Amino acid sequence: FFDTIRYGAFWGTDDQAVLRLATMSDLADRVRITEGTLPGPPTGGEPFDVIVHASRSEDLAVGVGDVIGLSDLAIDPDGPREGPAVRIVGFWEASNEDDPYWIFDPTELENRLFTDRATITEELAPERPDLLATAAWYTVLDAESLSAGDVDGILARSNEVTRTALTMLPGLVLQVDPNEGFVEFQERSESLRRRLNAFALPAIGLALLFVGLIVSLTTNERRAEFAVMRSRGASRAQLVGQVAVESLFVVAGSVVLGLLLGLGLAAAMGRTVTFLDLSGTESAVVELSDPVWRATLWATLISLVLLILPSWWASRDTVVTHAESTARATRRPWWQRSSLDLVVIAVVAALGFQFLRRSPDLSGDALDDPFLILFPALASLAAGLVLLRVLPPVFELLARGLRRTPSVVGLVATRRAARSPGGMYVPLLLLVVTVSLAIFTGSLAQTLDLQLYDERYQAHGADWAVIEPDSAKRPELQGIELPRELASMEEFEAIDGVDVATRVASIGARIDAGTRTVTCVPMPARAPCVLPRLTNSAKPN
Repeated sequence: FFDTIRYGAFWGTDDQAVLRLATMSDLADRVRITEGTLPGPPTGGEPFDVIVHASRSEDLAVGVGDVIGLSDLAIDPDGPREGPAVRIVGFWEASNEDDPYWIFDPTELENRLFTDRATITEELAPERPDLLATAAWYTVLDAESLSAGDVDGILARSNEVTRTALTMLPGLVLQVDPNEGFVEFQERSESLRRRLNAFALPAIGLALLFVGLIVSLTTNERRAEFAVMRSRGASRAQLVGQVAVESLFVVAGSVVLGLLLGLGLAAAMGRTVTFLDLSGTESAVVELSDPVWRATLWATLISLVLLILPSWWASRDTVVTHAESTARATRRPWWQRSSLDLVVIAVVAALGFQFLRRSPDLSGDALDDPFLILFPALASLAAGLVLLRVLPPVFELLARGLRRTPSVVGLVATRRAARSPGGMYVPLLLLVVTVSLAIFTGSLAQTLDLQLYDERYQAHGADWAVIEPDSAKRPELQGIELPRELASMEEFEAIDGVDVATRVASIGARIDAGTRTVTCVPMPARAPCVLPRLTNSAKPN
């Protein structure tokens, strides 16, 4: 968009106006010619073709074909009527005033005489180096294909464009900067990513625990097969290679099904209104971005390791060692032998003690503290480890008590559980952690919902807000149809469900919306506000 200095426009003897010449790229595609034609390129002499906004056709008292003489007001505001002459070839109006193409409101361009770009750059600018009053470059970007993964690249390229432009044209000012929105998006998305990671870590731990359980059951079932094959001459490498080929097929199918299931779950989560409430009408836009593929690659590698590595240990067994190992569990699990579970329990207990003693930070969002999310998961893990420590002695006591009863099934079951508890360790730990996290997640969701209600009440102060404009006391409201005077406070309080009603003073405001300014006139203190009954968590402001 090029805008020239001010010109005095003269026609006839006394008619005059202050106008500017202007040109704008692709203007022909964004305007509708109500009369006449579009301006053509300069032909080497005057007058130059221009078009005028249709709203100025009457007050300028000009028509298509009229020639107007321009005077350079910046040089000689009271001098002779000298300057270029222009011919009006048409009148225009915006095809769509809401089109993002318009860098300025079309109604603000009424005093511009739009001409061909070559008229300004090739005919007028060489004779007047300071001809341009405004030179603006405005790029309309298409955000339809924009994704979250593109933000970093867009910011880097945008900064490079800005540096290059400032080098080419010193003094250039970036007035509309899309980077501000992108930077804000990065900050908010990073905060959301930290929260989701805190929520996801326990879920990832459960998933790994579940995969470990399945692999353990599968490996234990195949230990006898490995022992027989080893006795017939098969090497450990052959057995592990067989498992590796099987694992590749299993993981490949799981990746495809997992991606499809993940897309469906993510789309369903986009319709979430609150905890387990999928009644929303809009779905989230889900795409397979680079972080998704990286996570898929890591999941694939971890799954392959979890599937193949246990088979290497299981392939050591022969028929004799396999029979010995299945007869009786001679050793406890390694994490109990090394007292690692006791260390974890002690650490969690110490963290819990510090967590309960510290004062809450009310200055920010509580969910920005990852420890608030991770500690319940660690506590549930510690509770599960404690349970696994005490279960074998408990089963041993039960077995002793069942010796004097005729319950053979109960005696055999408790003795087997006391002798070989390894088979139930992982299922029990998985069950304890899953149930604990489910209870915590449901409680947290209800807490967040209640907090949201309290925040809205705190922000608005009431369930209802009724405005009573008084046109009799405000001249600027004359001629505007307003509702009748509303009821008294006693009548409001008589409504079923209303506890108390009070009038709240209104305050004037000035709103700057782009190039327009709206002044809100303060009304008298006549607006009744219906207050809710405060909850225990509501804080006075």
